[in-house]
Amino acid sequence: MLHAPLPVKYGITRIHLMPIDPHHLYAYWEITDEFRELVARHFRCSWQQMPLLLRLYSANEMGENLTIVQETEISDSTDNWFFNRLAAGRNYVADLGTRNIYGIFVALLRSNYVMTPRNWPGRSVRRPVISENWLPEKISSSYHQFA
Repeated sequence: MLHAPLPVKYGITRIHLMPIDPHHLYAYWEITDEFRELVARHFRCSWQQMPLLLRLYSANEMGENLTIVQETEISDSTDNWFFNRLAAGRNYVADLGTRNIYGIFVALLRSNYVMTPRNWPGRSVRRPVISENWLPEKISSSYHQFA
């Protein structure tokens, strides 16, 4: 059975964030030519002249109080990135953006929110301990009679 190869591009401008393990995330994105042209017109320069930055934030459980964790300048040909040495059990979100002529970061795309898995066991739930002598004596003795 022959399968068609996966497309290199899907024609959708987006960024997606995925947890790998408690300390690593993977981001991938696609930027369409139409989106590049729109952004270039807005900033009145060519897309190639704009610096591209990938910024990772940690967030609280409500997705608020964003704190910059990492910021990396990337090339136009890059379409994925690995984030390393992250805190376990935390919420993260990423922005793909640029800097305007004043040096201020401007987000162009925002990823989904993800949570890195925790790397410690969950709270133990205290379960009732069942005694070995839990069966009433009549049932226990009749069981032994059949065995």
